Amino acid sequence: MIYINSAKLIFSDNSTLVLTVNSNIFGLRFLKNDADYGSKKETFKMQHMFPLSASEYPLLKLDIHKDAGILPSITELLENYPYFYIEEEKHVVYSSKAVIRIELID
Repeated sequence: MIYINSAKLIFSDNSTLVLTVNSNIFGLRFLKNDADYGSKKETFKMQHMFPLSASEYPLLKLDIHKDAGILPSITELLENYPYFYIEEEKHVVYSSKAVIRIELID
């Protein structure tokens, strides 16, 4: 059994981020923009200019898999949320597509 509860994400610019089961992660994904902007004309215009709108998904927790450690939770995060940030660094948003490697660490 593997109980590794930390992982280092390496990004395409060689920066790194360490995530643990205690990291407070917020996911960002995009949904169809169906907002009403008043008139039909303005709504059509805005929905055409911005067909998707960002939605934040609060406090995603990483679980430990008995055979693969924290790795499955991290890959689910990266696959389901194009962008994410951690509570400790709210001023930084990470791109999931920029992750080139994940290393489990003790």
